[in-house]
Amino acid sequence: MDPSNATYSDTDVLSLTTEVEGHVVTVTVRGELDAVSAKALSSCLADVLADAAGRRILIDLENLEHFGSAGIAVLVQSHRRAHEQGVPFRVITGDNAIVTRPLATMRLDNVLRLYRTRDGALA
Repeated sequence: MDPSNATYSDTDVLSLTTEVEGHVVTVTVRGELDAVSAKALSSCLADVLADAAGRRILIDLENLEHFGSAGIAVLVQSHRRAHEQGVPFRVITGDNAIVTRPLATMRLDNVLRLYRTRDGALA
């Protein structure tokens, strides 16, 4: 699937959308990211990374309501792939403790590039 302005999952549980603006691809994740719905995020990020040369990837988790371990694993794996490709991969958390708390507990806030705002991620 072409990641340009696409909807990967739009259910009662999870909504994933991508938007391309210039050299920035934003993946917005809303709802519950668990063992079942993480598969949709994995597919979406694989497509985005396949066409990521010369782009920056922003993952917006500000409106996530549940962040399970499978979702965290997808995020870390995608971050690793982006790093291997030399593609900037940044995570927007806002003030969402559902996202920041488990990442800090697992010390992944030292691995992933976390930002409170989109502007901060783009700076």
